[in-house]
Amino acid sequence: MNAGLFNEAGSGMMITVALDNATNHPIVAPDCGLNMGSNASAHERYLDLLCSFDFLYCLCVFVAGVGTGLAYPACCFYSENRISNVASQILGGDPKARRELLPDDDDDKIAMCLRELYRLASNESLQKDSKFYWGFDPSRVLRKFLQDHPEQSDEQPPDMFSYNNPDRDPNNTSH
Repeated sequence: MNAGLFNEAGSGMMITVALDNATNHPIVAPDCGLNMGSNASAHERYLDLLCSFDFLYCLCVFVAGVGTGLAYPACCFYSENRISNVASQILGGDPKARRELLPDDDDDKIAMCLRELYRLASNESLQKDSKFYWGFDPSRVLRKFLQDHPEQSDEQPPDMFSYNNPDRDPNNTSH
């Protein structure tokens, strides 16, 4: 069904493929020192980077890219701890990294989209029989950021399925 590209045991879909490619073809990520003989800690660090990138990509699409692309949090098939470092950097007390990542969006909008992304990751980790459940927020940074920017009664989270679907696109006036 998937042309043998996804390692069923690895469960992280494209994250597993990227890790396998970086391991089997060290030129893919030369700075990471990965190869077939690499120690486990090199693989773990690279897997943390892949999960962090996946999470941030999804956050960017949810915040600024609705209608331009889709995002699926494949990182939810791995431990939530794998994104703790990037969550602390992006959502922690210093907003500088957040402004660099999403310069045109305020923290309330980021929080709204983060709630939706986190809800999707939590649901997917349960529905797809992941070994990991998302929702504990081991870093406590996500929870604090969301508490500092509470859900608004008129909040309209992004509809990730409006991409190329004019019937679901709120900006489409042709229907």
